Amino acid sequence: MPDFNSTVQATHFDVAPLHLVKPEIDSSLAQVESVLSVFVDDDQNTSGLVDAAEAMTQIHGILRLLGLHGASELSGVMATSLKSIADHPVQIPEQHLAAIGEGLMVLQRYLEFVLLRETSLPHLLLPMTNILRQLAGLTPLREGYFLAPRLSLAD
Repeated sequence: MPDFNSTVQATHFDVAPLHLVKPEIDSSLAQVESVLSVFVDDDQNTSGLVDAAEAMTQIHGILRLLGLHGASELSGVMATSLKSIADHPVQIPEQHLAAIGEGLMVLQRYLEFVLLRETSLPHLLLPMTNILRQLAGLTPLREGYFLAPRLSLAD
């Protein structure tokens, strides 16, 4: 008979540290969303893109420290994409900008989910992460990418 307690322990997430930093993460995500919106409306207005990329890099580091691996991967690929746009702002495909916008929304919803359920399910972020990775020219992550650490916790 399987030990369901080990499964619960593998997915349970202590939300106290996330509660402490969530307002700052939300503020940074709003800043990134605002800068991206301005850039979508006027692709000549690139001011703020470097700051948005740096904000996403900070979010990536915070989420990595908190042990939110899926959210960290997603924010990391968004930071990479924003850096690329800041470095080469001409002729950015609309689908790339739309994917970053969608990624911001998915990340915000996922963090709310983690807080409400006190559960980390990083595989939920894999489709969005892989869309952004493909658009950035990176190799998509495999289906079980986030599963390996959980299996070692269950043993």
